[in-house]
Amino acid sequence: MKNSLILLTIFMCATSTIAQKSKFSVFPNFGVTKPILDGGLGFHAGVNPSYKLSNRFALEGQVSFSYTDISSAFLSGKRGSVSASNFLTGGRLYLNPNSKKSIFYLNLLAGLNVIKEKSEGLVLGTEYGFGFSTGGFVNISGLTLGITYDTPQNLVLKLGLSL
Repeated sequence: MKNSLILLTIFMCATSTIAQKSKFSVFPNFGVTKPILDGGLGFHAGVNPSYKLSNRFALEGQVSFSYTDISSAFLSGKRGSVSASNFLTGGRLYLNPNSKKSIFYLNLLAGLNVIKEKSEGLVLGTEYGFGFSTGGFVNISGLTLGITYDTPQNLVLKLGLSL
């Protein structure tokens, strides 16, 4: 977990220095996670690079890490934690591409999801599977706020700067 956060921070800093006013942009973001079925709360850290193809569409990627403390699992009621890494790619649709102040957009991303779960002290192992993220965002003068659904079953409130 510690190594994932260090690598993510280095990647976010490196890509933000490369990004300039062009078709390429980077969205480093942090957020709060809330599982849909389980009780609990956690945090999210990620970076979303994108390359604008037209006024309405961009290619987008996501490298992210989330950690969620589960206070009560849906079926068992047990306590535990879930850490997840997502390596995703997909598209971004701009809803008002010609706006100068507030830009609204949606994204849909899919790819690899790596999950490590613990339940009441027992490590349940590492799972590799299909991951996805979809959500809505608003960018106001470089500050971006969004709400997404990310695997595994988390609503995520994200905040970051678009560089």
